[in-house]
Amino acid sequence: MTPMKYSPEVPAPSKNEYRQTGGCRYGILNATWPFASLRLSAGTLTISVSALWFSRVFEFIPKDVVAIRNISGFVSWGIQVEHVKPDYPQFIVFWTFNRSKLLRMVQLAGFPAESP
Repeated sequence: MTPMKYSPEVPAPSKNEYRQTGGCRYGILNATWPFASLRLSAGTLTISVSALWFSRVFEFIPKDVVAIRNISGFVSWGIQVEHVKPDYPQFIVFWTFNRSKLLRMVQLAGFPAESP
């Protein structure tokens, strides 16, 4: 696999990792920026949410993910993770300011994602 490339504004702790800070909606809970983070490494996608009274971590490998799709709110843009993990909420969205770059990085990490 080709090493992942990184945005200079989002430093990554290793050459094979990419991170973004954003927001997250899962189930009926919504955490705005900067209360969520997404970490990608070869074969792993992790979304962490920590805001006020709730904290949650979602970790996926490519076989857990059916598709990663573009999603837009009234004034927000993100990716929706469609997955098969029965212990996770069905609706998981990561809100980002740079959706096209995130989708490219998700594809490089081996996940089924829509084109940016």
